[in-house]
Amino acid sequence: MTKCVVVAFHNYCYTMDHRYFNIIFDYFMANFKKYWYDEVDMLYILDSTWSASYEDPKVSIVKINESIRYYDAYKQFLTHIKEDAVLFMDNDMVVYRKGIVENTFKKLEEGYDVVSIYDTCGEYRFDELGGQGKFCPYWFASRVSTLKNFRYVDWGAGMPKYETIGELTKEMLVKGLKPYEIEEDKTPEGKDLGYYHIRAGSVPAYLLTTKHFGNEEIYWDYLRDSPASEILRQCGWYDRMGGDSSEIRKDLSEKENIVTN
Repeated sequence: MTKCVVVAFHNYCYTMDHRYFNIIFDYFMANFKKYWYDEVDMLYILDSTWSASYEDPKVSIVKINESIRYYDAYKQFLTHIKEDAVLFMDNDMVVYRKGIVENTFKKLEEGYDVVSIYDTCGEYRFDELGGQGKFCPYWFASRVSTLKNFRYVDWGAGMPKYETIGELTKEMLVKGLKPYEIEEDKTPEGKDLGYYHIRAGSVPAYLLTTKHFGNEEIYWDYLRDSPASEILRQCGWYDRMGGDSSEIRKDLSEKENIVTN
């Protein structure tokens, strides 16, 4: 079975300097090279305004229209995938141990139809998922031939009933497909599973870019209106990537009514 990973990279400040966003891409590719390069046959980067560049026979950077949502881009891109199986992964999914990607594909070889992290976002609940509501697009693997049979389904969100790929989850379960759950990790620092989904991991890059190259008012509004604990968690991971969030931390601590501990 040949295997590929598909990741969407969208730069939310693409008309401005890219230096803060580049850190995210560089870190993702460094981990790919170090930990799971030999575990896939191809890595597809769906580039939406990121202007990514990476020379490697195992990496294909595909420019996509900036107006296409990532889940629609995934569905459309299925016809271009040459490999047998695909793992969809968010660009802020940190894989820092060998064997994580490999073991996901092994589950498909063992007879499972879907290998994914599960979530409870939305009203849907399924016994087949242990009472949870959907597969998660940030870690979602299946055979390409299987997914092509579900292109008629809306892969987007239909809240409050279901979040992204919730309807796809329902249709796959109705058809009797066999799922396997990958453990989720929503702890602030991580359980050391070898992988971690940062969730909104580009926030520090967005904030720094907005402050220095965009509308600084947006920056301060975000600091005022968003939970400081979440911003600090994202900053911690941004620093781990090789970035420097000290300016955000300082502004958080000095901003009136924002608590940093």
